[in-house]
Amino acid sequence: MEKTKLTGRIVTRDDPDYNEARTNINLSLERYPDIIVFCQNKQDALNALKWARENRVPFRIRGGRHSYENFSLLNNGLVIDLSEMKKITVNQDKKLAYIEAGAELGEVYRTLWQYGLTLPAGTIANVGLTGLTLGGGIGLLTRAAGLTCDSLVQLEMIVADQKEGADLITVSCSNHPDLFWASQGGGGGNFGIVTSMTFLKQCPSLKCRFFLLHGDGMILRKYLTRGSTGPRIQMTGLHHQ
Repeated sequence: MEKTKLTGRIVTRDDPDYNEARTNINLSLERYPDIIVFCQNKQDALNALKWARENRVPFRIRGGRHSYENFSLLNNGLVIDLSEMKKITVNQDKKLAYIEAGAELGEVYRTLWQYGLTLPAGTIANVGLTGLTLGGGIGLLTRAAGLTCDSLVQLEMIVADQKEGADLITVSCSNHPDLFWASQGGGGGNFGIVTSMTFLKQCPSLKCRFFLLHGDGMILRKYLTRGSTGPRIQMTGLHHQ
């Protein structure tokens, strides 16, 4: 049987952009993979998993590079990077969004807002939506609209198959429901390679109010007053420097 070949944008240790390609947000935990595959489509991701299994090469899956413990990197081995798969398609009538695994929150918010829609997701623009969703997903709309994973209705996932193979499957509450449940905040995304997700979007009706005060005591008193008397769906936060 013919061996699988890696496809996509491939970066190795000898390439001039290797250091940029391997670096995550957390710079304190250095990792040096042998190969990084930047998948351009789901076939590239499928080939990467097959190649890793056929060649007995350890691998990691990476999206937005925000794994605080750098679990998406490894020394030696292969990194399967989905960050260049960013396509977002909106069905406005059904209020559904098809989002590829590399999309970041900032671009997701900007695209959905063109249709007057949004998701209850995080607050940092360059965080990957996939990792956030698989971990549950907390943000400023959580009290009003739930976790990010509560809006998830379907995902496409590549899973290991037989001895050295891999398959692309569709996962939802009616198709592989146990895997769908596990992908909504459980396991940290360890059950397969998610290539895309479909969300039921929200129509925002909340108003946000920002205020800036000087003096530590005044800030705390105002925060406690506004936070305790506001609507229950309002989420607040206090940042101290």
